[in-house]
Amino acid sequence: EAEPHYREALRLRPDYATARYNLGLALAAQGKLEEAADSYRRALEAKPDYLKALTNLGNVLKRLGNIEKALVHHRRAADLAGGHPDALYNLANTLAALHRPEDAEALYRRVLQRVPEHAGALNNLGNSLRERGRLQEALACHEQAVRRHPEDVTALINQAILLKELDRPQEAIPCLERAKSLSPEDPEVLCNLADLLHQEQRDAEALALWGQVLAADPGCLRAHEGLGGFYRKQEEMERAREHLDAPLNEQPDNLVLRLRLDSLCPTVFPDFGSMEAYRVGLRSKLDAYAERHWSLELEDIVRYGCDPSFNLPFHGRDDLPLKRRQAELLARHLPSELPLKTRAGMPHLGLVVTAGHEGIFQRDVVSNINRFSRGRLRMTVVCPAGSIAAMREQVSHPDVGFLPLARGLGQMLRDIRASGFDLLYYHEVGSDTINYILPFFRLAPVQCNTWGIQVTSGIPNLDCYLSSRWIEPDGAQAHYSERLVLLDSMLKQRTPARVTQDKSRADFGFSQDQSLYFCPQHLGKLHPDFDAAIGEILRLDPNGLVLLVEHPTAAAARHLRERLGRSIPDVAGRVRMLAHQNQQDYFSLIALSDVLLDPFHFVGVNTTCDALALGKAVVTLPGAFQRGRYTLGCYRKMGVMDCVAGSVAEYVRIAVRLATDSDFRSSIEQRIAERVPDLFEPDRIAGELERCLLDLIEASRG
Repeated sequence: EAEPHYREALRLRPDYATARYNLGLALAAQGKLEEAADSYRRALEAKPDYLKALTNLGNVLKRLGNIEKALVHHRRAADLAGGHPDALYNLANTLAALHRPEDAEALYRRVLQRVPEHAGALNNLGNSLRERGRLQEALACHEQAVRRHPEDVTALINQAILLKELDRPQEAIPCLERAKSLSPEDPEVLCNLADLLHQEQRDAEALALWGQVLAADPGCLRAHEGLGGFYRKQEEMERAREHLDAPLNEQPDNLVLRLRLDSLCPTVFPDFGSMEAYRVGLRSKLDAYAERHWSLELEDIVRYGCDPSFNLPFHGRDDLPLKRRQAELLARHLPSELPLKTRAGMPHLGLVVTAGHEGIFQRDVVSNINRFSRGRLRMTVVCPAGSIAAMREQVSHPDVGFLPLARGLGQMLRDIRASGFDLLYYHEVGSDTINYILPFFRLAPVQCNTWGIQVTSGIPNLDCYLSSRWIEPDGAQAHYSERLVLLDSMLKQRTPARVTQDKSRADFGFSQDQSLYFCPQHLGKLHPDFDAAIGEILRLDPNGLVLLVEHPTAAAARHLRERLGRSIPDVAGRVRMLAHQNQQDYFSLIALSDVLLDPFHFVGVNTTCDALALGKAVVTLPGAFQRGRYTLGCYRKMGVMDCVAGSVAEYVRIAVRLATDSDFRSSIEQRIAERVPDLFEPDRIAGELERCLLDLIEASRG
């Protein structure tokens, strides 16, 4: 209603700065942001030091996405205001929006020196610290905000998010329940609480909250995101697709959202044909995407994820064409990079580990670097801030430091780049979004992929892939986008398994007259090609049982049972699905089994090491790619080839003979026990890895 009056006043007096400013306020309130910005500019033409006009022009430009220009106006406003807390706060918020948390932090602290109870400054200081990976300091800020403003819903949400990231969900849930009592319909509160409840396996409560949000606002993207993620984990891919498609309706040109949708790949396919159809369809989509231009925001990568499906390597096909096609598409839309500086002095090695993968890293990588020579390599573990304390307890090498991973991708890239690494060592690339996207950026002169994920990345900026000559087939370089570097060791650093308890078959519900064929693998590795071998083993051995291990998602196990019921209906009842076991029960089951079965195309690694250390035979049919040949590599290095099959029929014969011929089984187990020490050579494995990394650094410097 006020807009016509302001326009009439300006008709009478065009240089009336106050009327121009008030017209801007009215237009902004109506969502007419471009017109509001123009009105503020004209107010400033009439009165260049108009503080309110500068401030609100900056605010409108931020809303329009022109944050760099907003910064100019907020900086000018802060100068004119002489350090007034409100002006400093606006400037800090703009710097934070530009992902400059260090600059923002300094200004928030200046605000809090003047106004210690400033709720916004406390909350946003915590957010800036969180973005830089300083989680404990960030939590302290949010806790202080809650103490000073106990009914501040934003502070409660922020506190809960920090507690969740610090792996303290039981403390985070009451924060969000308190926020819900204050703001019962707030979708941000309800969705954050639903996420936490789902994490704690309180799925019915989580689903009810997401449903409540969508009932009030069917277009709420936050709730669709939550439900899409939930159904994806439940292997209900069509329902997941329905929800994850919702953001694409709003942003049809968003490459990250499109790739995430296309990465919906079941763990267990109903048959080989549907698996092949998925791969053909994915390649067709990636080819089509290459013909158009997409939008891509760095922070969307972290928020939504765009890494290829973890399940692709289970399919037994060459993943390089798909991986390379997707990587080329992403690389084309990522920002250009500055050249790296030449380095000198002691070589600096960075070792990257992301959230959720710390245990594997400690077992497979820390055990190596603890054995590296002193004084030859400066080493830095790049890991989540919340993991550093636990990691320090495992690292005994004096030349190892730590760099916390910032929360925001932009800050993460700046921190790693500024560390001056000669070589970045990624034990896993593609097990999550962060370890997939970081290598796209040239953060060190040499970037190295390794066997932690047993398949190529397809990423242009990854220079080499470390593998073993015992495992790789002839011509293996054709399977990798990286340069393949073959070491003489088996790479795997694992403490030999040892049974320390006295359990019998009866303790697990089995009898002595049964033949136990144990296949303790991720169910995704059980390719449809493997079904027929299981069926033939059970037909030839009427006393045989094939033992599998439940998948964390019940739906994947159900899908496998249904497939086996169709593919081998006469013997599917003798395939038993065991619950996940603690380590000692798992070791006991290996020791009590007659034979271990490697699935086709993607064989065991840890399970092979454990079985051989316990003197048990693993039957294997080597595949075409590294991921199908680890057990072969172990047997080649040991010089024990009796359990390596050349065909499916031979695989079945060896397995049944091991299970039913005790003399043959004993002779094989005795030879394995004699030769298995050749696999567990920790000093030799670490020494060769150290020399390889130093050689790669020296070559890059030379």
